[in-house]
Amino acid sequence: MNLFKSLMGRRQFMIAAGAVSASALATKRLSSIVDPVLKPGAASAAEKSATGAKSTSKLMTFKRNVFTPEEKAALDAWKKLENKAGGPPGGGGAPGGGAPGGGGGETVLTAASGQPKDLDTVSGFEMYYYAKGWDKYNPLWLNNNYAKNTWYGDCPAIPTIREPMAMAQLPSELGFESQSGKVYVGDGYDFELYYYKPIFSGDSFNTKTTSLDYVDLTEDGSTTRFIIAIVKAEMYNQKGEMVCRAVMHWPCFRQKYEDGHVPTREEMMSSRTASGGRQERYTRPAHKYTDADWEVLKGIWKKEKIRGAEKLYWEDVKVGDEPPWTAENPVTDYDARRYTGFHHTVGAVGGDSARDFIMTGNSERRFYKREDGVYDVASSDRTHFLNFVGRNFCLRTITNWCGDDGFVRKIGWRMVNDSRPEEQINHFPEGHFRESWLLKVPSLKKAGKFINTHGMGPDCAICKAYVTEKFIDPDTGDHMVMLTGWAEDMDGNIFQECEFSVALPTRS
Repeated sequence: MNLFKSLMGRRQFMIAAGAVSASALATKRLSSIVDPVLKPGAASAAEKSATGAKSTSKLMTFKRNVFTPEEKAALDAWKKLENKAGGPPGGGGAPGGGAPGGGGGETVLTAASGQPKDLDTVSGFEMYYYAKGWDKYNPLWLNNNYAKNTWYGDCPAIPTIREPMAMAQLPSELGFESQSGKVYVGDGYDFELYYYKPIFSGDSFNTKTTSLDYVDLTEDGSTTRFIIAIVKAEMYNQKGEMVCRAVMHWPCFRQKYEDGHVPTREEMMSSRTASGGRQERYTRPAHKYTDADWEVLKGIWKKEKIRGAEKLYWEDVKVGDEPPWTAENPVTDYDARRYTGFHHTVGAVGGDSARDFIMTGNSERRFYKREDGVYDVASSDRTHFLNFVGRNFCLRTITNWCGDDGFVRKIGWRMVNDSRPEEQINHFPEGHFRESWLLKVPSLKKAGKFINTHGMGPDCAICKAYVTEKFIDPDTGDHMVMLTGWAEDMDGNIFQECEFSVALPTRS
């Protein structure tokens, strides 16, 4: 058994039928405040609209883990990576925002945004500007003279510069994709990355999808199937060494008409309009920044500690420890391009962040201060963060804390879509097949805190973490620490939750 299997066992990664039943109560408990199509016997406006077009039939109702012979055969072929049309695309495409590639099986891994494969080799130039965008204060990523004295022997890349990625498309036999604009239980994206080797300049990669599976969370009597597709992929470097393994959980929603009619995109859009699904999208009000907020951020930055060469030993870590917080300045349009530039292009990366101006008392050089003392931070409408932005913010908290001698093995991250305050629920509650990592933090569990929004400009990010577990891996002998991390905005909204594992040096 390798480290990955050991960690997954510890995290109770269960996809058997028994694990599915554990989530039934939580799903049923929350069903009353989600889309009506999840309620047994409920007739949706989508039926009426689409019926007027080409179908005179009603939507079918489903039972959990009950499939027709045709559906079961399609699922079995899909799980064996035989269903090319419905299998997962290959390496391209950032979660929720990239262009999918071809069918299942081995593919050439491109950068997270689907860059051409001739750009797949990691260059020192790319590493430098990626680090300048995400963590320009840590010399490990940027200073070769510094890094050569560490166990790396050279500047490593921030690990998330490359990751295996594959979307999951369920077989068409299970129905057409639901287009409801309402909130669903579990409508959150849930990913795990396990790193085994550092990444250096000149490394190149290929990836392959290794397995597909699913968890059916459909409520009996629902007209919408709710299935979590589970995709596993592995990424190898030019030496044939596995550098990263990914486990991705994709929420999928499918519907069927009794007469077999498959609505066109135009019909689906019409149905959403008729049912109110295309109502004005909720946008959480932006925080109004004042000088008092700058003092909060400056206080966090002054206490921030980059451990660097100062060893953190496994024996010195205790469950309940909280690493020093990190913070990111309000994310302006400029900062959004700077943070994510290398997921799309080399341009618009680098330069001074707003943090540099705030720390030196020159915030007005970046933000206009109105007469009422409120700063104009956003230069346009609120732009949603790319899904992984909060993950990389939280990762800096962990690499600061563990120092040069710690190696981050696991980077798990979750995000959810926006919903109005009265519709907000915990997408990963107790009893869910994969509970929220935030439930492992006593103060958050007591307060009932959960991911309740999607990050968007001009939010800032205050990143926190909590040590949840220590253990010695029985297969590798590595001394491991597990941490829960999360990113909050200035008003306490949580827009990313994470789980990390770190291998630390030991005094023995």
